[in-house]
Amino acid sequence: MTTLTNPSYIKNNIMKNNKAKLSRSHQAIILMQQAKQLFESNNYNEAIQYYTRVIDLGTTLNNLAYTLYMRGCTYEAVGNIEEACIDWNEAQKLNIVHSLGVDFVEEALSKYQVN
Repeated sequence: MTTLTNPSYIKNNIMKNNKAKLSRSHQAIILMQQAKQLFESNNYNEAIQYYTRVIDLGTTLNNLAYTLYMRGCTYEAVGNIEEACIDWNEAQKLNIVHSLGVDFVEEALSKYQVN
């Protein structure tokens, strides 16, 4: 399958010096997938760099909220709670409602809020 909906096709074309021009959205999705893999492999510092690249690239509000949330989780994993809370607060300001109705950002922030 060689369409823009196939992630391996998109990734291969980015790696081939962008022979097929991809939208920022597609590039952001690839970077988010790579960041998630790095996070799951406990490569937190590299994951932070990939999440930051997504933010710098610009993406949809949903992807931005997810990226800020995940970068916050990654900061939390390396013990940088201050940066984690900054990202979670920024994600919360976007007012994106999760499709399952769960406010993961609020749950993350509640761990560190002082009453």
